[in-house]
Amino acid sequence: MRERYNASRRERLKDPEYRERVNARQREYYRKRLQDPEVRERINAQERERYRNDPELRARHHARQRKRLQDPEYRARINAQARERWKDPEYRERIKARRQEKMKDPELRARANARQRERYRNDPELRARHHARMREKMKDPEARARENARLRERLQDPEYRARLYAARREKMKDPEYREHHNARARELYRKRMEDPEYRARRSARQREKMKDPEYRKRINARARARRQERLKELARQERRERINARRRERYRNDPEYRERIKARQREYQRKCM
Repeated sequence: MRERYNASRRERLKDPEYRERVNARQREYYRKRLQDPEVRERINAQERERYRNDPELRARHHARQRKRLQDPEYRARINAQARERWKDPEYRERIKARRQEKMKDPELRARANARQRERYRNDPELRARHHARMREKMKDPEARARENARLRERLQDPEYRARLYAARREKMKDPEYREHHNARARELYRKRMEDPEYRARRSARQREKMKDPEYRKRINARARARRQERLKELARQERRERINARRRERYRNDPEYRERIKARQREYQRKCM
């Protein structure tokens, strides 16, 4: 009997008017039910569980959402709704708590980070918006202090530190980026050193660090290596100068050597022509 009823229902749903009436009734029914917070929370929990455990459902949802987001009007509407909802403190805290809970899964966190890095690398507009937002945010001393504390905490993780340094080394291979980075660093250092408080803090911090024998040993080794490199460069310059001076002296005083050099130059010019 149930099979006959389902077949009859499927046949009736082929009629657009009947289908629209059924959908309207369902929408009205769910709208009324969802006004009850307990029912809403229960349905949301069931949907989340189903979404979490059904890869096909997730794939269908992502495909549908990607297709819908191709429409600029739909995207603008969704962004406006999200911004409006984000103003609600309860909603904001709930979303943050849910994200933190999800990010405890290392595999999910790695996947999300990889996706975000790929998007950031390939979207200049996203990068520009992010830089503008961060510049605006960093004008607030409290926000700057929070970001610095968060960065210091993340730098305690050796894996994150290694990944960050590897990315910086890769970027520094680009001469244009390196010159831009060095110019910005020099300008920032000059501005900071004009501040007496910063200078005093930096000196105190350096004195504290120099109490550590291992750190002092590393700094001294680095300074010795730089000094030796400078001495080698000076020695190379002096050696070049001595060789050039001897060649000039010989060129002036030895006619045969002078003629050989001129003949070699004429031969080279003839080949180039």
